[in-house]
This record gives sequence, structure tokens and C-alpha cells, in this order.
Amino acid sequence: MILCSAIIPRYGWRVMFMVVGIVAAILWYLRRNIPESPRWLMAHGRDDEARAIIEKIEVNGVNDDVDEIPKKHEVVHHSLWISLFVATVAASATIICQYTFTSWVPTLLSNRGINISGSLWMSAFMMVGAPVGCAVGAYLVDRIGRKKTIAPAFFMTAIFGFMYGQQSTVGGVLAIGFMLEVCFYILMASVIAVYVAELFPTKFRFRGSGIANGAAKLFTVAMPIVVAWMLKVTSADMIFWAIGGIALFAGIVVWVFGDETNQKDIG
Repeated sequence: MILCSAIIPRYGWRVMFMVVGIVAAILWYLRRNIPESPRWLMAHGRDDEARAIIEKIEVNGVNDDVDEIPKKHEVVHHSLWISLFVATVAASATIICQYTFTSWVPTLLSNRGINISGSLWMSAFMMVGAPVGCAVGAYLVDRIGRKKTIAPAFFMTAIFGFMYGQQSTVGGVLAIGFMLEVCFYILMASVIAVYVAELFPTKFRFRGSGIANGAAKLFTVAMPIVVAWMLKVTSADMIFWAIGGIALFAGIVVWVFGDETNQKDIG
């Protein structure tokens, strides 16, 4: 411990990069036995390879007649352009809202008269909502469906975003902030990890989800500039109103235009 306390202050950034590199190397080694996606193989006519992989990873048993053609589910896809629009809006709104709140909440709390030492522990408390939201999202997204999880989570984000801007007590800030984090990470678990990719058939999945997530990252890069500008020309409350407005718009887009992909043939 004494050696670490002496090394990290002097070589802190080098140590961090080394740790990241070591972890990446370990993950690269562990992934060597991960099989190719059977869906991708089937989309490229490599049915025998896909069948072999499915037989290896099947844990619940299969019919003895492996040549039986499975019953097709309903095909749900709209046009690629509509799917791309929904994916881009959903991914961008999720990342913008989560990043803006998490990154800027200490500054925003300081602007409300809460000292920076207090805002740090308050931020840490609110971030406990992240694992809670991930667990809730992971449970609901298969239990009740994608749209019935995502759209309400966006609407609740909008409500809590509007409410957060009106809080004047520490208790209110903590309670509403915690619920905001829960909603953000329900969306992270369901939108980013599941829904965006499922909006596209296998042939276009990587390109579609790549474009949607790339656009979301570009918006994220621009957000610090936008937030800094808003703090100069208006009050901090407007940041939370903006978060609420973005979430409300995304919820409407998903509910109106988004496909329900749970237990459906997604191509």
C-alpha cells in the first residue's frame, strides 16, 4: 500500500493507461473462444456452421428432429430509414440525458448554492441509481417488451427532469436525482444494449447501430459546449428542462414509430 501511494501520484496517468491496456489484453485473450453469431452465419448462407454453434450452446434441450423448420415469428421491421431515425433518436437521447446530468450535476448543484464537497457525496449517492436502473431494465425488457420498457422510461425521465429543476431542498435533490439515474440506466440497459441493434435486420445491423451510436457520440461531444453556453445565458434550471424535453421527444418517437422487437422475427 505504501509503495502504491508513492507510485500513483508520480506516475498516475501512466499506471491508469497500463491498467487499461492489461485489461484489454486479458479480454482479447478470453474472447478467442466466443463463437460467431449464428444469425450472421445464417444470413450469409453458412447454415451448417450456424446449426453446429446452436447445438453447442443450447442448454435447454432441442427436438430430436433437428431438421424441423422452426415456426417464423411476425416480421416487424419498418423501412430502414424509419428504423435508423428511431435508433438515432433513442440512442442520442439516452446518452445526452445521462451524460449531461452525470457530468454536470456537481456544477449545477454548486450553482444552486450547494458547496462542491457536499455536491460530490450527493452525486455519489444519486449514482447508486445506476446499478438499480440496469437491473430493472434487464428484467423488464424481456418481461414486458422493449417499447413498454423504453417509452415509459423516457416519459419518467422527462417528468423527473422537470421536477428536478424545481427542487430547493437537499432531500428533494437526492430523491429526484436518484430516480433520474434509475431511469437513465433503464434506458442504457434497454436502448443501447438491446433495442438499437434489434431495430435492424442482420444484414444491416452493424451499419445501422453504428450510425445511430456514432450520431449519439457526436451529440455527446457537443453537449459540454451547449451546457456551458446555457449556463451563461440562462439559469441552471433550463438544463433540466432541456433534459426533460429531449426525453419526452424520444419517448414519443419510440412509442409512435418504434418496432416492438421482443419475441419477433428481426431478420
